[in-house]
Amino acid sequence: EGLDARRLMAADVKAEADLELGRYATVVTELSALLIAHPLRERSRGLAMLALDRLGCRADALGLYRSGEQALRCELGIEPGGWLRGVHERILTGDPGIGAGTDDPRPRPFRRMMHGPGAGGAPTMTEWSNRCTGRGASCYP
Repeated sequence: EGLDARRLMAADVKAEADLELGRYATVVTELSALLIAHPLRERSRGLAMLALDRLGCRADALGLYRSGEQALRCELGIEPGGWLRGVHERILTGDPGIGAGTDDPRPRPFRRMMHGPGAGGAPTMTEWSNRCTGRGASCYP
């Protein structure tokens, strides 16, 4: 594995630790920047979704899933993996025991989206980060 792949995996491990410590805003901020550069990273996306949900931004977490699902379909012609789909389902159902888990920690291949973040009217990662870390408008209801 290359140095970049190891750095990305380390960022996910740090995000998991931050989630366990209740540092949800930190996770959103750090993974927002990572997902702008690597929008197809399912593990990072799922961890950001968990942090958003724990901040009370469930609609934003679900929107983040939808934008990732669209990116995976457009760029790679695949559906999200089982772990990310599981995080999505648990957020949808309001599962109180939702956690990061380690079911499928392997990263998927990634490429920058040709149409860029926020295409199609969806909020960008920066907008999600700002909304749920107090630097912008409040979350959707």
